[in-house]
Amino acid sequence: MVARSRGVAESRWSPGGTHLAWLDSFDGRTDVLVAPADGSGPAVVATADVAVTGAGVYGGGVFAWAGDDALVVAADDGRLLLLDAGGGPARVLSTGGRAFAPAVSPDSSQVAFCLERNDSCDIAVVRLDGSSWPVRVSEGADFSWDPCWSPDGRTVAWHEWDHPDMPWDSSRIVAREIGAAPEGPVRVVAGETASPPASPDSRPAVI
Repeated sequence: MVARSRGVAESRWSPGGTHLAWLDSFDGRTDVLVAPADGSGPAVVATADVAVTGAGVYGGGVFAWAGDDALVVAADDGRLLLLDAGGGPARVLSTGGRAFAPAVSPDSSQVAFCLERNDSCDIAVVRLDGSSWPVRVSEGADFSWDPCWSPDGRTVAWHEWDHPDMPWDSSRIVAREIGAAPEGPVRVVAGETASPPASPDSRPAVI
């Protein structure tokens, strides 16, 4: 008899605190489960119709909340999907590579994510309403991981580095302003040739 293992990871509250989502892995499959915070109902498998990337993804997580009723999920086939938290058909946000580490903007209008192809690993941004294709915002680095948004939703920051270094040998935190399209140059805020990063209230911080 072969033992079947179960794992739970990436538990996250929805922005309004009304629901809790987490990854549930069993017998080689991983799903996103969602349950009401007040215990008023059972957990729902939000990804019943799609296989998602397994737990333990490097460079960021498997899913992110997009408001209290929707989730952005990295599918096992590489696509980035927008799902209703209660399950149902998915909206495809990205194809043509392996998407992971989604980070939704504060106003839930866009998502930044890692997009890995055969020869690159970039940060891209796409609108959640599906009105545009993903736009690459990183430039030139061999590896770009773990995107996040500034509190005002105007800037995306991420961690990047180049061969032959490993990230603990030499790497940098960089940022770029995001509007209708990437605006201005990529700015190094920590690591190699750093300038002061922003504090949580978006004012320049002192290093």
